[in-house]
Amino acid sequence: MYLKTNSLVLTCCLLLLMITPLHADQSDTIDPGKANRVKAAYLYHLARLTIWPASAFDSDRDPLVIGIVGEDHHGLADFFKQSAASLKVGRHSLHIETMPVFDEAASRRRYHILFFTAETLEQHIHQLAVPPPSQVLLVGDYSGFCRHGGMVAFLLEDGHIRIAVNLLTVQAGSLKLSAEILQHAKLVSPSSKGED
Repeated sequence: MYLKTNSLVLTCCLLLLMITPLHADQSDTIDPGKANRVKAAYLYHLARLTIWPASAFDSDRDPLVIGIVGEDHHGLADFFKQSAASLKVGRHSLHIETMPVFDEAASRRRYHILFFTAETLEQHIHQLAVPPPSQVLLVGDYSGFCRHGGMVAFLLEDGHIRIAVNLLTVQAGSLKLSAEILQHAKLVSPSSKGED
């Protein structure tokens, strides 16, 4: 019952996040529990709406693997795992794994999405300058992620969690994002200035 409830919460967040922004208080912070639900919904939405090349999977029954990179003080991975068991992306089951320390070799052979938590900024920002792993969507939870070679970034703007997308790095990774996700995104480039 708990699993079904969490799955319902994640699905509802997915449906609502485009039309009901999550409001912050006057200090421009968001309750971590609420933020986790929105971020998990976005990650699931990105998994569904990324156009993966056929070579990204050995078979149509292989799982789609999301890796949470770095310290996860707010428990996003645990929250997501409780819901992921009942979620699918097409025929692919959804697997969530944690990677406390970034492993570039593993990232190129195992994962489909890598989510860099805010705590990874100092350790991994320099690694985004190298060519991205092919067919791996790089998502970050801190300012400047897209400008430093990331593909999708979560932004906090006026009390709302939004996403920014760097189409150049997405294309360099042999991936495409559907129009459904792009119409809600802020498009940026590596040379853009600002919080992305």
